[in-house]
Amino acid sequence: MSLGSLGAGINMQGVLSTITTTSARQYVSKAMTASIIQSGRGFTKLAIKMAKECIKTSSKKCRLAVPTLIVGSDNPNAAQHIVDAQTGSGSNLVGGSVLLRYKNRTGNRSWYRNSLECSAVKKQLAMKRHGGGSVECDEFPFFKSAQGGRPNYPGLVSLRYIPKRENRSVGGLYASLVRWSNLRKNKKFLVLAHPSIPFSMVINKRK
Repeated sequence: MSLGSLGAGINMQGVLSTITTTSARQYVSKAMTASIIQSGRGFTKLAIKMAKECIKTSSKKCRLAVPTLIVGSDNPNAAQHIVDAQTGSGSNLVGGSVLLRYKNRTGNRSWYRNSLECSAVKKQLAMKRHGGGSVECDEFPFFKSAQGGRPNYPGLVSLRYIPKRENRSVGGLYASLVRWSNLRKNKKFLVLAHPSIPFSMVINKRK
């Protein structure tokens, strides 16, 4: 998966306005067209570049204007699953957006145990693929987001077995993002992921 292809699943106008201003309030979601896809490719490169800059520079110079979770090369399988889910290349039917809304969803977080993607057979295959290590079924968009959970499966939600360590690592980062950024219902945040990003981290909202 190239960086440019990630643009196909991105809500362009909403995301671009979000990362460039702190007062953006409009988020537009329209059917993908060739021009939007082309713009999406440009945005993807910009977003990844900005994420890498935030890692290298001080927080004051980071240009991301909303709480942001970055998943990179230290969690490569999780990062690739997120990329695939965002572009519709995961088990979901439709690609999602890098822009999500927080929802403190309650209920059974293991609702996917009866799904095809998280079956016992798939687990054994995933364990073999990952050298016999422990695996867990990863859900993206996150369970605690408006776009995640059982109501959005299989439309928006993608499921895939990934190494347990990576699943727990990204889950912990997301919990930190929620806590440190004081996310509340429907508050928007970005999820930027790609195995080429040096490492995973949380970026709080810029002042």
